[in-house]
Amino acid sequence: MHRWLARPPGALALVVGGLLTMGTVGGTSSAIAVADDAVVGGAAAAAPGHIIGTVTDSGGQPLAGVMVGVWTLPPPGQGASVYSKLTDATGGYDIFMNDGTYRVSFDDPSGAYATEYYDNKLDMETSDPVAASSAGATTGIDASLAPAAVLSGRLTHPDGTPVTKGMVVVYRLVGGAYKWRANAYLDGTGAYRAAGLQAGTYRLGFHDAIWQVDEYWNDAGTLESAAPIAVAVGQQVSGLDAVLDPAQGPLAIRNVLPPDILGRPRVGEELTATPGSWVPAGVSVTYQWQSKGVAIPGATGSTFRPTAADIGRTIRVRVTASQPGYWIGYAQSESTAMVKPGVIHNSESPRIRGVLRVGQKIKVTSGQWQPQQVKLHYQWFAGHTKIRGATKRTLVIGSQLVGQRLSVRVKASASGYEPLRVRTRRSAEVER
Repeated sequence: MHRWLARPPGALALVVGGLLTMGTVGGTSSAIAVADDAVVGGAAAAAPGHIIGTVTDSGGQPLAGVMVGVWTLPPPGQGASVYSKLTDATGGYDIFMNDGTYRVSFDDPSGAYATEYYDNKLDMETSDPVAASSAGATTGIDASLAPAAVLSGRLTHPDGTPVTKGMVVVYRLVGGAYKWRANAYLDGTGAYRAAGLQAGTYRLGFHDAIWQVDEYWNDAGTLESAAPIAVAVGQQVSGLDAVLDPAQGPLAIRNVLPPDILGRPRVGEELTATPGSWVPAGVSVTYQWQSKGVAIPGATGSTFRPTAADIGRTIRVRVTASQPGYWIGYAQSESTAMVKPGVIHNSESPRIRGVLRVGQKIKVTSGQWQPQQVKLHYQWFAGHTKIRGATKRTLVIGSQLVGQRLSVRVKASASGYEPLRVRTRRSAEVER
C-alpha cells in the first residue's frame, strides 16, 4: 500500500530555487514576498512585546535579507500565526508581537545558507521556546547560519519526457528516524533543486502528480529502503535523477468529482465537507481542513467551525483517499469566500424585573444568547432618553423617573462575532 507523506502539520516554509514557499503534496507552491515588519498568517498588526537578535554566517559576518519567522504553537484547530521580518544590513532584526511564547526560525530566501531554528535546532518541534513580554525586549535571539547543502537532479518518464507536475520530498535523519524536511518542486524540464539544507544524512522521495507514481532514491519502493545521501556543510550533490514508470506500481486512485464544502464561512457556523467521487469505488477517506492554504492542526473531521483566527481567510478541505492495493489519491475543494465574523443570536429577550417605585432596585434579566459565552453591556432609558450613568444590570429608581416608562438596551459581544443589540419592552410608568 502506498504511503506517500504530505508535509506534517506545523511544518514551516522551505527554500526552493531562492523562493520562500509553502509546499503541499500534489498542489502548487506559492512564493511569498515579505517586506520588513510584515505579518504573515493573521497576527495582530500592533503588539507590545518584541524579540531582538542578529544573524551571522559561521565566520561571524552579518547576514542581511534572512527571513526571521516568529511562530506560535496554538491549540489544535486554531492554526498558527507568524510574525516575520528580513534582517537589515547589520544582520539585525527587531520584531514586535503580542506577549506570549514563540518559536523562531531563520531562513535564507536565496538558499545560500541552511535553515535553522532557535537555538541551533533542526526543526520547530525541538527548538527552544522564546518568551516575548511587554515588560521589555527579549534580546540575544541570535543565529549563526552555515552554508547550505544542495541536492539536485531531474525526473523523467521512461520515454525520456520530463516529469513536470510533481515534487521531490526531502527527508532528514533525525534521532534515528527520517523526518520530512522540505518539498522541492519541478521546473518545465523536470529538474529540481532542494536548497537551504543543513549538513546531515538525507533520503529522497520522487512523486509524479499526473501518473501518481512514487519512487525513492535509488530505485527504491519505500522510504525505509531508500539509499541515504550524506552531505557536508555547503556541499552540493547533483545527478540525483529518477525515472518514474507507472507500470511498475499498483493502480492509482483517481478523483473524478472534487470534494465540496457546504455551509456559510462564518465564525462559529459549521462547514461540512463532501468527499467527492473516486475510482475505484469504496475508498476510505480522511480530511484535512486548511485556512488560507495552511493545514489547521487537529481539524481532520468531516466538519469544521471557523474561529476568530480565520476571519478574512479562505477555507478549503483536502481529502485523502486510500484502498489496499492502490496508490493514495488526493483532491481538494475550491476555497470558500473569506470567513466573516459570526452572528450572535438572541433566543430570549432580556426583561425588566422589580417594583417600579421610587427607591426600589430593579434589574434586567440576561436573556438567552448563542454563543453562550457573550459579554453583555447595558444602557437604561427613560422614554427615549438615556439615563446618565445607568450602565449596569441593576438600577435604583430616582424621583426624577416618576411617570417615566423604562427600557434597557442590551449589547452582546464575543470574540470573532459581530455585536448584537436588543432592547427590552418598555415598562409601566414609575410610581412614587
